[in-house]
Amino acid sequence: MRKPDLPAGARFGRLVVIEPCPKYSYLCRCDCGALTIALKKDIKSGHTASCGCLRRECQAKANASHGMSGSMEYRIWAGIKKRCINLRCPAYKNYGGRGIQICDRWRDSFPAFLADMGRRPAGMSVERIDNDGNYEPGNCKWAAPLEQARNCRKNHLVTANGESLPISVWAERLGIRSETIRHRLHRGYTDLAALFAPLGKRLANRKERQCQPHKKDTG
Repeated sequence: MRKPDLPAGARFGRLVVIEPCPKYSYLCRCDCGALTIALKKDIKSGHTASCGCLRRECQAKANASHGMSGSMEYRIWAGIKKRCINLRCPAYKNYGGRGIQICDRWRDSFPAFLADMGRRPAGMSVERIDNDGNYEPGNCKWAAPLEQARNCRKNHLVTANGESLPISVWAERLGIRSETIRHRLHRGYTDLAALFAPLGKRLANRKERQCQPHKKDTG
């Protein structure tokens, strides 16, 4: 067996190392008495600090303090914190990674977030009014998915008749699929043609060409 990197008896949070296990993991005893196996990197980084009892205690404390840890509002608040603070979160690069933060008042208190935002209306989620601003009172509101799509920084604006609007808004207004507009733009259509060309026009043109007589080779 490999030489252990973490000596027996070493303490990390609530865990005390007992012995090494395969695949760079260690058998540990938690202060609650339970045995658990954790990866070395998670033990050393502090990502794993107990057998799971610490997380359960924090969850129970949250339930006792506001009784809403299972609510949609709580999950939304926890998601905001995760993408702004947690480097391991896949969405971090689009939020915390580009400087978007959650204010101290909300980061440290779900009740404060709930007091400022109120209960979530059905079908809505949190939207930042300034899409480059932070999650904080005054810059956040409950919004429907379509309204959020209009404010998305990645929206492709299409201009026609003096208006520049996201593809999703044009699609809603014209009664066509967003994918149709995107496909046309990808094929090189102008903004105006991508929006207003009759559906099936390309197929009709192809049929017309097929019906035209072929010119004889005069070479």
